[in-house]
Amino acid sequence: MAQPQHTLLGIIGHNISYTLSPAMHNEAIRVLHLPCVYGVFDVEHDFLPGVISALCTEHFRGVNVTIPHKEAVIPLLDTLSPEARALGAVNTIINNGGVLAGENTDVDGVRATLRPHAEAIRGESVLVLGAGGASRAVVYAAAECGPRSIGVYNRNEARAQQLTAAFRELFPAVSFAVIAPDALTRAVEDAAVVVNTTPVGIQPGSTAVPVPGHVRFSSKQIIFDIIYIPSQTALLRKAAADGATAINGLEMFIQQGARSFTLWTGLPFPADEARECVRRELGKR
Repeated sequence: MAQPQHTLLGIIGHNISYTLSPAMHNEAIRVLHLPCVYGVFDVEHDFLPGVISALCTEHFRGVNVTIPHKEAVIPLLDTLSPEARALGAVNTIINNGGVLAGENTDVDGVRATLRPHAEAIRGESVLVLGAGGASRAVVYAAAECGPRSIGVYNRNEARAQQLTAAFRELFPAVSFAVIAPDALTRAVEDAAVVVNTTPVGIQPGSTAVPVPGHVRFSSKQIIFDIIYIPSQTALLRKAAADGATAINGLEMFIQQGARSFTLWTGLPFPADEARECVRRELGKR
C-alpha cells in the first residue's frame, strides 16, 4: 500500500533559528496524526519572490511569515483577507490550489492576550514600541478595546507616521499619535499599557530595554512584550520589579499559531499539548 504524500508547512523569515514554531506545529501534527511536516525556511530578501512562487506546488499547503518579510510578501500574493489588507501585514499564507492567500493571525494572538485586560484598556492610553508588521496587529487589537489614545514610537518616525495614518480611518474614535524621542519617557509613564514589538531584548542574556533606562513603571500599568524567547526579557524583569503587570508573548505565539494551523488543515488546534511542548522547549534554553 502506497504511503500518503506529506503535506509541507513551514515558516519563512531571516535569521530565525530561535523560532519554536516547528516545535509547536509538529507537536500538533503528532497529536492529530497528520501526514504533514513543518520546517524553517531562512530566506534573504532577494530570494523571497522565488520562494513564494514555489509555494504553489501541490504538496505545499502554506507557511507562516515572520521578520522581516510580513509586509514584503504582500505584492507576491493573489488574495488578502480583509484583516491582512487593513493591517498591511501578512503572517500566514495558504496555498488554495495554486492561489496564494494572505492572512494575519497575529491579531488573533494579540486579542487573546489582551482580552483579560480589556477593561483596563478601555478609555485609557496605549503605547506601542515599534512600527513593523507585528506592531500593526497590536495596534489593531488594542484599538478594538476602545482606548482613548494609541501612541507609536519608532526610531524611524516615517514608519510610525505610516502606521498611525493607516489606522486613523479604521478607528476614528481613537486618537493616534507618533511619539517623538524627547517625549518617550512621558509617554511610557502615562500609558496604561505599554507593548514592545521591537526585537530589543531577544538576544540571549540581553539587558537591553526598549524604553529609557531611568523610566519607572507603576503597579497600575500593564507591560506586554511580544517576545517569547526568552520568556522574561529585561523589560519584563524591570516591569515586575517596579510592580507592574508583566506579560510575555507566549500566549500570542500559541494563539496566532492555532489560527494558522486551522486555516491550513481545517482542524481544531490542540492548544494545550502545543503550549506544553513550547514550555518544555523554553525550559531547555
